[in-house]
Amino acid sequence: MFVHRWSRGFASNAMKIPTTHLKQHKKLMTPDKFKNLANAFFDKVELAITPLHPPMNQVFRVERTKTPAKLTIQTETHSFELVVLTKVQKIEFTSPISGTRLYVYNSKSLRWEDEVDSHDVEGLFTRDLMRMCSGLPQF
Repeated sequence: MFVHRWSRGFASNAMKIPTTHLKQHKKLMTPDKFKNLANAFFDKVELAITPLHPPMNQVFRVERTKTPAKLTIQTETHSFELVVLTKVQKIEFTSPISGTRLYVYNSKSLRWEDEVDSHDVEGLFTRDLMRMCSGLPQF
């Protein structure tokens, strides 16, 4: 009987290749800390878009609600929405250009980053908004 000696050794030296769809779950922060960070971000957005109000743009409205925590920006032709998803500790950004994206807070960079490719929400928000109105947010 013929036995392949290399097959046993080969199997024990097999490498495991990580898959991209398996993500490590990050620890959730305390509800109060998350709420404070989300509110601070909404404050930052509202301040950044202050120069875009009339007379810079004839139609530029901002509405902020507490329950649910949401910030809606209406231009002449489109609206953008930021929603706080408290249970999963994420911010959802909906744009007529980029669609809906989810952002998590990165405590190292101190920014809200896309959970898939780590881009910053401020950058995408600025890029999309500047296509729909005059002026730029001042982040």
